[in-house]
Amino acid sequence: MRASAVDSARAVVLPVGQYLGATYDADQTEPGAHLVRMGWQEGEIVDQNDVDLWHLAHGAWSGQRGRWTMRDLVRAADDIGITDFESRLSAMCRIGLVVVLGDSQEMTDFAKSHRLHALMAGLGASDADDRTRSLGIVGQTPIAVVDEASYDFWQWGPLAPDIWTAATTMFHRPEGTAQPHLSRESHLSEVLGYIQMLVSRGVAYVDRVAPSIPPQRSRRTPVAAAEQPAADDHGGPE
Repeated sequence: MRASAVDSARAVVLPVGQYLGATYDADQTEPGAHLVRMGWQEGEIVDQNDVDLWHLAHGAWSGQRGRWTMRDLVRAADDIGITDFESRLSAMCRIGLVVVLGDSQEMTDFAKSHRLHALMAGLGASDADDRTRSLGIVGQTPIAVVDEASYDFWQWGPLAPDIWTAATTMFHRPEGTAQPHLSRESHLSEVLGYIQMLVSRGVAYVDRVAPSIPPQRSRRTPVAAAEQPAADDHGGPE
C-alpha cells in the first residue's frame, strides 16, 4: 500500500490473518491480548482500538457483495470512536495486518502474495432463495448466506497457491461464474468483491503466502499504533 492510498476514499480495504482468540491471565476478567496468525507468525493486538480497527477492516455484515473502501472504514471507525485512526491504520499496514489497495498494480501485487483460506462448511442452497448458498456448521443454523459466485470462489479458491492464480483460473474456467469478456484486472477487482463478501461473514480469511517449511518460531510480538518494523511483503506503505 502506498501512503497515498490511505487518502483515497475508493481504495479497497481487506484484513489479513486468522483470529485465534484472546489470552487471559489467571486473575483477569478482560483479555490481555488478541492473537492473530499471519503465515507462520503470531502477533498480539493489545490495545482495544487496534482490535476494533482490525475487525472493522473485515467490512460490514449487512453490506452486499462489493468493495469495502477507505471511505467505509473511516466512517465505521468514526462511528465507534476509534482514536488516532491514521497512525493505527498505518501501523497495521506496515506489518501486514491490513491492506489498502489503491490501484490495479497494488491489487495485482496483493493477489500474488496472499491467498484465501476457507472456514466453515458448505450447506447447499439456502432455504430463502435457491440462487444463494449457505455456509456454517453442519447440523446447525447457517452462519452466512452468500451469492453463487462468492460461494463458487469459497469452494475452490483456497485450492490455488495464491489469489492471483485462483482469479486467473476462474477467468479461464469455461463453466465458471466469471464474465469472460472482462480483462484480468477487471476480473481481479470482481474477485476482491467475492473475498470481501466471504471475509465479512467470517467464512474465510486472507493470509500471506507462506513458505511450506516454517521458519524458526519466535516469540509473539505486540501489534500497536506505536512504531513497527516495515513488512517485507506487500501491504505496507512504500
